[in-house]
Order: sequence, then C-alpha cells, then structure tokens
Amino acid sequence: MPDQLQLQYKNIKGNVKGPTWQFSGLLLLICLFGLIIYTTGRDKLNTKLYLSEPEIGDIYKYRVYNGNYSTMKLVSITQDSLFLSLNDYEISKRSRIYKIDKPENYPDTYFGYSKHEISLMEKDGTILEINRD
Repeated sequence: MPDQLQLQYKNIKGNVKGPTWQFSGLLLLICLFGLIIYTTGRDKLNTKLYLSEPEIGDIYKYRVYNGNYSTMKLVSITQDSLFLSLNDYEISKRSRIYKIDKPENYPDTYFGYSKHEISLMEKDGTILEINRD
C-alpha cells in the first residue's frame, strides 16, 4: 500500500470508534452469569434453611447410590426424625428431576431418617437441594 494511502488509513482508523451497541451481547452475557451465581447461592442458603426448619411437603432432591437422581417428599416430622416418601422413579440427569417429581410417583410407604442422618446426607452431597412450594 502506498505511504499516502497508509497515512489516510491510520488517520481514519484512529478517529472512528465502534458503536456501543456492539458490546450489548457482552453485557447480556455478564448479566446472565451474575444471575446464575446469585440463584445458585440463594438455592444453597434456602437448602440450609429448609434443612434446619423442615416442613411437611418439602421435596429433597438426592443422588441415588447408582449415580441416578431422584426425590423424596417429607410427609411427617417428629422431634428428632423425618419421615419421607421416596419417589418410585429415578432419572439419569440432575437437570431432569422435575420430570419425575409428580404427586402420583410418591407411594404411601414412608422411611424414617434422623435429623442428624439427613444433615450428614446434605454435607456429603447425597442430598443436593431442598425445594419448598
């Protein structure tokens, strides 16, 4: 490129800036990551709260020993124990637990766990999350 043309190119390039809307995608991406971080933190705090103050109807999402995922529904509470109805179904992906969380999937059979056992299950990662409606 001739020197005179290179000089014009550098002058034009130095004076022209890209439009600010070009960065809107980056801003949206940052907002999305911020929202994900916020909701994850809130879910962890809610799980701790629901673990310390259980209520009938709480849904416990947990990892089954074989690597699948399922849910338990809290049906009764005593001073030191929780009685849960285990979901009849398991699913291979954690993100799809909602598909098996239906009232008809919980039998009338209940299993009792001490509050200490439930706390240990949450600490070791067996219980992933507790949801309350």
